Amino acid sequence: MEKATIKFIIIWSMVLFPAILKAQVPSRLVTALRYKDQLKLTTGQVSKLKAQTVKLNDLKATVNTDTNKFISDQLAAILSKEQYQAYLQFFRQVKADYWAKHNWQLLKELGLAKNIDSSRTYSQNFIYEINKANALEKAANSNNPDYKSLIRDSVLTIRPLLLLKLDAYKNTLPKWSRFANVISFRNELNLSDNQVDSLISRFAKLEKIKLAYKFNHEKDNNSFKRIEFESILNELGIEKFDMYLSVKTQSQAVNRAKADWQNLQKYGLSQGLDSAKTNKEIQAYEVKWLIANERLAMNNSQKNAFDKKDIEDKRPQILKSLEEAIADTHKNEKF
Repeated sequence: MEKATIKFIIIWSMVLFPAILKAQVPSRLVTALRYKDQLKLTTGQVSKLKAQTVKLNDLKATVNTDTNKFISDQLAAILSKEQYQAYLQFFRQVKADYWAKHNWQLLKELGLAKNIDSSRTYSQNFIYEINKANALEKAANSNNPDYKSLIRDSVLTIRPLLLLKLDAYKNTLPKWSRFANVISFRNELNLSDNQVDSLISRFAKLEKIKLAYKFNHEKDNNSFKRIEFESILNELGIEKFDMYLSVKTQSQAVNRAKADWQNLQKYGLSQGLDSAKTNKEIQAYEVKWLIANERLAMNNSQKNAFDKKDIEDKRPQILKSLEEAIADTHKNEKF
């Protein structure tokens, strides 16, 4: 048997059964072949798809090759228009099935599948994946940037709560979400499972409100921040909310205190100071300032603005001296 033929058989067997080798979304070309009977492919079409599948594996080893464009071009060239539309539906189902099963496995691994109906969860997640694919296709086919953005944002609002919880545990919820940040400290805050579920639900509701505002071409970030702040405060309570702010700002306060000490040394203000005592005093101030800044960012009220200003006015004298030294240096540099 010729080497080229042997290579064809080996590569083809590998791409035809990817699920056996490793968990991954099946190739689009392989999916077309798996549904060859339903798509009513001719012998010639099957041969062409097999050949292009082997060629695709060679292209993957080539730098800067757009394999997605290659696949799309080959499918469009080999399949008829009717076959291609039918194929898209099959591939959408294959992907939905993969992600529904994959996410269920992740839920089990993270201990989030206890007392959960697997069949019902699979069904919900499968339908979500289908709806997401349909929405993203509409966005891709639109020439209206605002419509594209609206559709893409809507995907988050239809995501099942259990998948949002999975996202939270994987730290893949949007980084800008305060809800996501609170949940990331769930162990430090000793949050119960019910509290996490409630925070996820509140996050989802707020995203729907934002989408409604966006649909009506309105924007009110201050209101969104206030709703977020009040929701988190209501869920955690004042004591645990303060604990969250303290935990969140701790590492940042340490870094800021270190930078302050380095500047004190740079400007000759550290002589005669007890470094440990001074660092402790500065760090305590930085924690207070960061917490006040966080409160103001979440709720831009007069009280929070006053509290932050009051903390700044009562900052350690050594930091005031440092600010004066830096200001004098910059003033002298101008001349």
